[in-house]
Amino acid sequence: MAGDSYIRFKFQMGLSIAHEIVHLLTGFTTGDPNPLTPPEVSLLRYGDSAAGEAGRYWGHILFGGVVEFWSFNDDPMNVRQTGTAFFLKNGDRNVTGYAVLVGYMNKFAKQGKFLSSQLLRALP
Repeated sequence: MAGDSYIRFKFQMGLSIAHEIVHLLTGFTTGDPNPLTPPEVSLLRYGDSAAGEAGRYWGHILFGGVVEFWSFNDDPMNVRQTGTAFFLKNGDRNVTGYAVLVGYMNKFAKQGKFLSSQLLRALP
């Protein structure tokens, strides 16, 4: 796992930056200095009645689900770990999560191409 950390970090950083850019663009398009994402722009269990969650909504459109990174207390890298990327089909934390393959992350990070069909094909 530690040998794949660079690939995992690149994948995680790319997703995180894109997620935050979606929030930036949401604010830009509303023209409000303190915008709330419309509540309709959200996923199950994210957002509330006053505000949605544009970043996760974007991820759901891109991947057909949500990619989250989960850390483990017994990882020898401790707080420096990348965590394991999991794909959740509807964003609900109670659904089964599927580990995202490092090979997929590598192709995504190196080729810069959207490969959702390969991500989904890797899932059971």
